[in-house]
Amino acid sequence: MLTPEDHKEIGAVLDRFAEGWAKRDMTILSSTMTPDCDWVNTVGMYWKGRETVVKAHRILLSTRFKDVTPVNGSHEETEIAPDVALVVSTSSMGAFTTADGQRIPAVENRGTAVMLKQNGHWLIRSFQNTPIDPIAAQHDPGK
Repeated sequence: MLTPEDHKEIGAVLDRFAEGWAKRDMTILSSTMTPDCDWVNTVGMYWKGRETVVKAHRILLSTRFKDVTPVNGSHEETEIAPDVALVVSTSSMGAFTTADGQRIPAVENRGTAVMLKQNGHWLIRSFQNTPIDPIAAQHDPGK
């Protein structure tokens, strides 16, 4: 069972990732992930391994996301095995321009992560995030 400290530390990992993004600091960003992490971004790109994930973020944060900083929203986590948590989080991002010049308005995202507790610290092992469609969300059949 996750302890109150685990919940706090998992939130701190999400905050540290956002801090690394905001500061364009790849050392901070990489400190949130396991070396063998998997990452699927909002357009379905799949990156395997921390080095690849960091490389992709370094490029994106100096180009299309140059002036964009995410803001973390809520998160909830559930233990799915000892020292393994499923984390569902929300964040918001400002508008940005894609590589082909398309302007994307500000968006809310929902992320799903598998986090592992290794050597007493929580790290992201797998992450996937999806833009929340505000119109579709009004008609969520699960609510």
